[in-house]
Amino acid sequence: MNLSGYDELGTIATSGGQELRAKLVLGRDLDRSTVEVRIEGVAKATTQISPRGLLSADVGTIRQLENRVSSLPRLAADVETRHPEALTRIVQADKALAEPFKHAEALKAAQANSARIDQLMADATRPVELARTESRPEVDPRLEQMRRVIPATTGLRSPGAA
Repeated sequence: MNLSGYDELGTIATSGGQELRAKLVLGRDLDRSTVEVRIEGVAKATTQISPRGLLSADVGTIRQLENRVSSLPRLAADVETRHPEALTRIVQADKALAEPFKHAEALKAAQANSARIDQLMADATRPVELARTESRPEVDPRLEQMRRVIPATTGLRSPGAA
């Protein structure tokens, strides 16, 4: 068993001249796994069966597979019906991709406004940073502590004190 998600089981039957291929699709645990049976070469022609149902291959399972094969003419008619609509959607999508982004001007305005706000915020914080660095030069904390301790313990004044 392949723990990466599914195991190809190969051809399990032939019905109405159609090859039925299966793969085991793992669930959270083995009891929730399913077998996906597909008609080879036909898109959207799959059915799900429990692994036990496939192993027992009772009348109900066989009938389910035969019904899937017999539904191929309806599936083909459905595809033919939807084909023109799909072509129309493709043409519409191609036209939409060729047109410029309809909100381009609003996007440019929003980007400019965002840049303006960013600049205002940067300018607003700059004077505070300058004031902090200009008003008080960096002093080694140990030196500052010595300035307070020396007068208290010796009676001497620290340099620069009035």
